[in-house]
Amino acid sequence: MTPLDQSRAEMLRGKLLELLRRRYFSLISSHEDLAHSAIRDLIEYLGYRTELKLSDSELTALCTTILKRRIADLLDHDRRWLTSDEVVEDAPEAGVDAGSDQVLSYVRVLRAISQLLGEMDPYDRSLLLRDIDPASDELFAEPLSVSDRVKLSRLRKGLRTALLEKFGISIQDELGGSS
Repeated sequence: MTPLDQSRAEMLRGKLLELLRRRYFSLISSHEDLAHSAIRDLIEYLGYRTELKLSDSELTALCTTILKRRIADLLDHDRRWLTSDEVVEDAPEAGVDAGSDQVLSYVRVLRAISQLLGEMDPYDRSLLLRDIDPASDELFAEPLSVSDRVKLSRLRKGLRTALLEKFGISIQDELGGSS
């Protein structure tokens, strides 16, 4: 018997998806990819170690460790992307002269917000970005509960406060909107 036959792979996939649903609900759009990646990496690992005879519990523990590393990779990638200049470079100019003060103000605000979003918990970030992030559609398919609305209000207030404290940016002053 090979270390990982089809039935054991399906058993692992089910356990990994269950773990992801329980502990990492905010990553719902990536659950299938994460589980597939962890099992693929496990198969590669076991391919070099044909002498290993692992029980189901040992196999599950090993695959769970690999899964947690894939989750860390995903979150690290998201954090690095959100804090990179790539976010700002991809932003449309919205019909304003490239040298205007308004564009420079938008770029400054966008960089600061990107950095703060990169430091946030994935669920909180998804809650804040739920209207513009297609991945959050599955997470927030139902109307927001009272507790989520309160949390969203606190997150927005916290983001405004952090912008002011960390970067000296007042959204109302910078963009002329209401806060």
